[in-house]
Amino acid sequence: MKIILVGLNFLTTPVALREKLAFQTDRQSTALKTLLKADGILEAVILSTCNRVELYVVAENECGADLITEFLSRFHDIPTSAFAAHLYTLLDRKAVEHLFLVATSAKSMVLGETQIQAQIKAAFETSKSEQTVGPVLSALFQHALRVGKRARSETSIGEHSLSVSHAAVSHIHGQLGALTKKKIVVVGLGKMSQLTILALKKYGGKDITVVNRNQERALAFVEKEAIQTKGFDALSECLETADVVISSTAARQSVITKEMMISVAAARQGKPLLLYDIAVPRDIDSEVGSLPGITLLNIDQLQAAIDLNKGKRAAELAKVSDIVATELTEFEAWQESRALKPVILDLRQQAETIRENELRRAMGKLDGQISPNDSAILAELTTRIVNKLLHKPIVHLREQALGGNVSNHVVQVRKIFGLESA
Repeated sequence: MKIILVGLNFLTTPVALREKLAFQTDRQSTALKTLLKADGILEAVILSTCNRVELYVVAENECGADLITEFLSRFHDIPTSAFAAHLYTLLDRKAVEHLFLVATSAKSMVLGETQIQAQIKAAFETSKSEQTVGPVLSALFQHALRVGKRARSETSIGEHSLSVSHAAVSHIHGQLGALTKKKIVVVGLGKMSQLTILALKKYGGKDITVVNRNQERALAFVEKEAIQTKGFDALSECLETADVVISSTAARQSVITKEMMISVAAARQGKPLLLYDIAVPRDIDSEVGSLPGITLLNIDQLQAAIDLNKGKRAAELAKVSDIVATELTEFEAWQESRALKPVILDLRQQAETIRENELRRAMGKLDGQISPNDSAILAELTTRIVNKLLHKPIVHLREQALGGNVSNHVVQVRKIFGLESA
């Protein structure tokens, strides 16, 4: 079996393509079940965030990578030629190492960000609920979560982190200065938007309005943070008076269209407006940025702001790499040890079969000349002999598993004891 990762991220793929290949929460269950129907795919987890789409599978062989690519094409109704060049494919050790680094945020757009840990956990939980994970991916993702936790507790990689939401607010502050008198509109109230609001308040933002479809859901949060909320029917009105807008919804289509913004721009009479689209798929029609007085930035264009503290965080990468290397060795030892179970079972079964056959033959020759008590003594004797003979080979195999070098020894044991066909 092979552990296979096929994915794309902010480094390999522009947001315009990432959003087309993203898996929205309400479609992940269907996607997992569909993926598992592919011949040779045994386990699957889909990690889909603003910055990456990665599919982890356990497959019978390396052809699983092609099956994943075909699945992406069919599920999203996009020709393979449109995205194949952006994909990366990693197998076994490299796939495991990649996930561990992702869990530490070492491969995030924002080095040191904390959201990825929760995103990995959510992806794993979804796969567990859909029963698309087995022993390998269960162990892998539990191990990855442990690696991420170690990186945050044993290094300072997160101390200078900027989340995407913080990066957007930092950029806004750089453009507008003090936010105390600026009218700010936040569209949507998911996790990203909530982090954005908290960051805005840290930078002095006071006049903050949340535009959200679900007013009941918004009410508890906005009351706690002492900000106001309005429904989507008031979106255009809010845009007409805002100084800055940050949008992050789970919508599949634009919530701020060019047609809407043409009317808004006319009402603003040239007053400049900053729009930040930190959603994937994007919330704001890309053509909005061409309108007079409108500046539009998407998640990829915030990279400069995200890099502000990169040097401080990068100094911790060596420590993170050491943690990943240690945990990778431990996971590989676990993988190797899994190969022991079949050969040990086969070895014990073969020995037990030989013991029983020889004992039966000997008892037949004695032809009832010994008592039941003597028979029990002979049975115990032969069992103890078998166990003692098997003890050293089994201990040796287990020692090799701890050193991550069991495969060749398993082959040799099978040959020595005639277990090749097992």
